[in-house]
Amino acid sequence: MQEKQVEVFAVVADEVRNLAQRTGEATGDIEKMILQVQKDTKASVEAMEATVPQVQNGLALTHEANELLRNIQQQSNDSLEKVLEVVCRNIAASIYGVRNKQ
Repeated sequence: MQEKQVEVFAVVADEVRNLAQRTGEATGDIEKMILQVQKDTKASVEAMEATVPQVQNGLALTHEANELLRNIQQQSNDSLEKVLEVVCRNIAASIYGVRNKQ
């Protein structure tokens, strides 16, 4: 009976060793995965940090372009208003001139 217990104990001990070995390997794999996730996260953060100034610059350029377009629109409206004033004066002068000739 004692031999049977020794044999069972040896089998159990062997299984415990195998389980410990697999647990160690799995722990190593998990550690590698965690290190890779940390590396990828760091790379993502660095990429975002590098992108932020570019986005801010693009935003500033967009605001500047928007202001320039507003100025162009205002100048166009001013020019149109002056052209309309000249046209109206010419029409009025033509009408007044025709009336004076009659």
